[in-house]
Amino acid sequence: MEISVARHLADYVLDAYARAQAGGKELLEDDIFDENDDIKQDTIRLLKFIQGSQNRADRVATETSKIVLHPDLKPYINKWGGKPQTFGSDNSDISTGAKIPFLVRIFRLACNTKESVIEKVRSRIYYVFWYRVYQFYAKEIGTHHDIYTVISICIVQAGLSEFTKEDIQGELVHWVKYSERFKLLVQDLGSPMVLFLLPFKYGEIL
Repeated sequence: MEISVARHLADYVLDAYARAQAGGKELLEDDIFDENDDIKQDTIRLLKFIQGSQNRADRVATETSKIVLHPDLKPYINKWGGKPQTFGSDNSDISTGAKIPFLVRIFRLACNTKESVIEKVRSRIYYVFWYRVYQFYAKEIGTHHDIYTVISICIVQAGLSEFTKEDIQGELVHWVKYSERFKLLVQDLGSPMVLFLLPFKYGEIL
């Protein structure tokens, strides 16, 4: 649709509004678009343009496609059992028996995820963990505190020495904001399997 048409209609409506306001009216007349043939034709063109855009949006919204699990994930699904510590390779073990403090282990693992599909799914699990940590502290100490600073101090005190407090805060901000959508989808759909099934393409924009 040409910009000139939209501008013509906008100017006409603004002028009609000014006249109505000057006359003490609160509503525009129902037939304002019938007073001028050019305006009437432009109005029809605008309505068709809007309807066409809506139809395209409706078609996209109703499109469906088959969910296909990435083949690299299939061996892990049956034995996962909903426990993050049992998913993926043994060299990334996060079991509670390790000597390294839990918060330090999870932070390091989240920082060191690779580009493989398995590691990408694991990273989603880590990020959701940090989102829950953030929510826990928000509930415990209130949002009037700098929660990222509080968490980063806890991680440093737990023994993480290779990162500065500022670096830790930067990572946490990214992870919490990134993982909020995963947490909400898990909550809405009722299953952590969402973490496996969401696509990795198009920058993971949902």
